[in-house]
Amino acid sequence: MLLRDHPLMMFRGSRSWPPDWLWRSGYDDTHPQGEVGILKSVTASGIQPYYRCFILMEHCGAEYKGVLWLSDPAFWREVYRVLIRSYGKTIREIGETDLTDTHTDLRSIAEMSSDGKDQDAFRLLANRNNLIADENYKLRHELRNHVTIMRFLRGSIREQIDAGNARPKPENELVQKNLTQSKLTYRT
Repeated sequence: MLLRDHPLMMFRGSRSWPPDWLWRSGYDDTHPQGEVGILKSVTASGIQPYYRCFILMEHCGAEYKGVLWLSDPAFWREVYRVLIRSYGKTIREIGETDLTDTHTDLRSIAEMSSDGKDQDAFRLLANRNNLIADENYKLRHELRNHVTIMRFLRGSIREQIDAGNARPKPENELVQKNLTQSKLTYRT
């Protein structure tokens, strides 16, 4: 069963997925609705009730925040784990996550949550996962930036060659030019 269609994806009789999005920062507010954008981070609520989390997503150069409320604490923990593992994915991809194999995990989580000690361990694990997921998101974002720059440079070089304004330089000339530029940089 998909995350978006799961019968426990409810809070007080209303569907929880996808959350409503509130503009936070960045470019103009485009008032996104539904499963749009890319997941940037997930933060568990630090105050009771613990079965909610704050989702930060990026869409059209702006950041939006949403709150995911769930009535079942054990199911909330499983969804939270799915969200932590999904940093950098689109909200639509997350909604298409298959949760059919989590039923046995949910039962064991419910047993764990019966005493308070394991809830503290879960919070420590969630914080560690947040750090790992943040690093994962940063690396994906850097890679996307590098790919975009490379595409731009490749396109501008092709345009110059097509216009006859530039010719491909032999490798030795490029190396010599880079060495000259780096020497000038160190002197100034």
